[in-house]
Amino acid sequence: MLNFSTIALFLAATAANSLIIPFSSLTNKLIFKNGSQLFVSSEEPLATLQKIVFYNSVENKTAWDISQSSAGKNGQISEKIGYILPDDSQLSITGVDIRRIDGFVYVIAPEDVSTSGTFHVYDVKSRAESFVMKDIVSTNVFFSTYKPTTDASIPAYSAVLSNFNYPSTTKISIYYGEPSAANEASRLLFDSSRNNGNTKIQSLTIPLGNFYVKTSGGLCSFDIRQDYNPVTKSSALTTMGALVSQNYPNTEVDAMETNEVSFENPNLLNVTITFNVLLKNLKSLKITLFGPSNSEIFSFTDTELPNNLDSNSTSAEVTRQFPIQRIRFDSLGPFAVQYNLEAPYASTTAEVITTTRSSSGTSLLTLFGSLSLLTLLK
Repeated sequence: MLNFSTIALFLAATAANSLIIPFSSLTNKLIFKNGSQLFVSSEEPLATLQKIVFYNSVENKTAWDISQSSAGKNGQISEKIGYILPDDSQLSITGVDIRRIDGFVYVIAPEDVSTSGTFHVYDVKSRAESFVMKDIVSTNVFFSTYKPTTDASIPAYSAVLSNFNYPSTTKISIYYGEPSAANEASRLLFDSSRNNGNTKIQSLTIPLGNFYVKTSGGLCSFDIRQDYNPVTKSSALTTMGALVSQNYPNTEVDAMETNEVSFENPNLLNVTITFNVLLKNLKSLKITLFGPSNSEIFSFTDTELPNNLDSNSTSAEVTRQFPIQRIRFDSLGPFAVQYNLEAPYASTTAEVITTTRSSSGTSLLTLFGSLSLLTLLK
């Protein structure tokens, strides 16, 4: 729970500051600084959001008023329009248990508002909408729609990005959390520049309440919708993608999670696998490679990685070449992996990528083709 001093310190901070506050952390003690820009993302009904009021000496705005302000073209995802505070503002919450309400307040500090021309905010809806990059360089914050479920294997928040279209001159990077220059590399989930010339991006499932996408260098478009997609099919044999654990980077998870990557390699080709490991928050990790007849041919743990790793989340690269057929990741704590598939030979067989997740937290990613895993983040 944010207290008065925490939010006050933030709102009085210098440039390049922003903060995403879940509704459950809102209190009547919060004061928002004059000139700050507010965005509200929530699927709660009008009657509920009208009971959350931002008030100042000039006017009152309900959470509903702010959440509904958006603009966009037909078929394209609507960009949210932020509310710039005309004076220091306080929060009034009456007649509702804020701890049981879903939603977020996104605050941009006054010093950042004037320089946020290439900064955009969106709500992800259940229907697929098209995102088209508006600037040569842009930062795009997405809030996933809350969709409660009784199935523990399906996350309440999740978005699927698909049908990427961009030239090789464009770079696409995906991060968790709110945009900030501080320690941004440690929050990287996907980076299209780690592609060895490949520009085919698989559908990406991001099971998080919010994340942001940075684009630079050229045109870019993709479709986005609220969904959790355990099955993905592709006709491409050369592609890249990412696997992200639910609630990443939640550090309170104490259960061991197993993720497996397997693929057909009937000719037992020596496949080059490159891991770029980025240490952050993970308590333990073991990566095991399996070959013919499901035999273990190589394994290593996070404690056996190159010594150039440090507390500042420096990345290290590990490359191996084996006739592998399956890779298993045993992890304790948050887990994300970026992968790159490169076909070593021509094939007319369609690649099928299937991801399944059990209620115990096990994920299975089946790849038909040849594999080069690029980035594993911790």
